[in-house]
Amino acid sequence: MPRLNLKPGQTYSHWTLVDEAPKKGTVRYWRCRCMCGREKTIRQSSLTSGNSKSCGCKAAFKKANDLTGNTYGRLTVIKKLDHKIGGRIAWLCKCDCDTYVDVKGIYLTTEETKSCGCLKRDQDKVNLRDMYKASYIDDVNVSLLKSKLRSDNKSGVKGVYYNSNKKLWNAYIGIDGKQLDLGSFKSKSAAIKARKQAEDKYHKPYLQGHDEKRLKKF
Repeated sequence: MPRLNLKPGQTYSHWTLVDEAPKKGTVRYWRCRCMCGREKTIRQSSLTSGNSKSCGCKAAFKKANDLTGNTYGRLTVIKKLDHKIGGRIAWLCKCDCDTYVDVKGIYLTTEETKSCGCLKRDQDKVNLRDMYKASYIDDVNVSLLKSKLRSDNKSGVKGVYYNSNKKLWNAYIGIDGKQLDLGSFKSKSAAIKARKQAEDKYHKPYLQGHDEKRLKKF
C-alpha cells in the first residue's frame, strides 16, 4: 500500500493536522486540533478513513448541521428559523429571483426544494414553448387541424353546415388563419366530398409534416 503523504495544515472533517506525533510500532499518529480548539493525538488511519471526525464537541456537531450560507439549487440559506415546519428544523432562504421563503432543512439537503417555486414556473414556460413550437409547421397550428368536432355541429362533419335560408349545404376549410369557402351544394354528400378534397389539398401536407417532425425526436 502506498504511503500517504499527510502534511500539517491538512484537514480531515473537523480536524486540522498540527504535526506528526511519535509512532507506536508501525502505526502513525498525528497531533490534531479540533475546530473547537481542543488538541488530541489521533491515529492516522482513523483520520483518513473518516472514523474520527472531531473530538465530539458540540461546536463541531453544530457546525456540521449549520446550513447557513449553503446554496441548494437557486436557494441560499440565510439563517435558521426559531420555529419549525411540520416538526422539522426550518431555514430562511433567499431565491435567485430575490424571493424569501421558509424551507424545511430536510427538503434542502435532499434537494427536494431548489427554489421558491420559480424554477418550476420557468420550466413550465419552457415546456409550453416547446409544445407550441412542436405544434406548428410553417406558421400553421397543426393541433387546430386535428381539433374535435364542435358540439353545435349538426352535420357530423367539420367544415360542413346546412344553410336553412338558401336550403343548401355549405362547405369551408380553415388554413393559415383564414377561412376558405368551398361552395354551396344541394346534397350533404357533395358538401362532405368537397370538404374531404380540401383537407387532402390543404391540411394533409401539414399533418404529414407534423408526424415526420415528431418521428425525428425518436
